[in-house]
Parts: sequence; structure tokens; C-alpha cells
Amino acid sequence: MSKVAVAPSASSLSRFWHKWRFHINVLLVLIPLGFMPKYFSDNALDRGDKGLGQRDVGEIQVGPWSLRLAEDRNEAPRLSGPSGYMKSFNAALCNACIDRVKATYLRIGKPRSLRTAGVIFFG
Repeated sequence: MSKVAVAPSASSLSRFWHKWRFHINVLLVLIPLGFMPKYFSDNALDRGDKGLGQRDVGEIQVGPWSLRLAEDRNEAPRLSGPSGYMKSFNAALCNACIDRVKATYLRIGKPRSLRTAGVIFFG
């Protein structure tokens, strides 16, 4: 009698993987590439290469100094838990007054308490 070894048949998932693994791996490379333009655009905005922000508010005179203010993102304020709605802004001092100013504070509206009177800008 002939003893022929029969290999067990591969599962359907195994057959699918061996047939389509190249195409699936190509998709895993191409899908992130589709998001790269937005990534580079956001990085350029964060570095300041595209200006202060997406929407320029304007020049504000504060005592002897002037301040350029811009919205970080051109979108509505977002709910930030119990503190309410928040929106990010970027500010830049005039070139002549950068060396004379140590910190800037921005207060919009009436603060809830003395602790929340202002948030320091950084950068």
C-alpha cells in the first residue's frame, strides 16, 4: 500500500493573506502618505513659516508696545470641560520691544477669580 502524506488544506484566512499581502502592505504605506500634506501644513503653521496663525486678528496697541494677535486655528471655540469654551491665539510683540518685555498676559472678559486672571504667553 502506498503511503502518501497529504498536507492539511490551508484556512481561508491564510489563503487570503498569501494572495493579498502585497496589496494590503502597499495600502499601509499609501494611506498615511495621503495625510502628509496636512501634516506638513500644520507643522509649517506651528513653526511660524506660514505666519502667526490661520486668521490674523490685527495689531493691538498696549501702552508703548504693539502686539500682533492671530487665531491659531480658524474654527469655533471648543468645549474644554468645566472651564468652558477655549480658543487658542498666538501673539507676537513688535521687534523693537522684544528685549524690554519679560512676559505678556491676555485677559478676555471678567476672570472667575484672581488665580485665573491671566495665562502667560510663551515662545
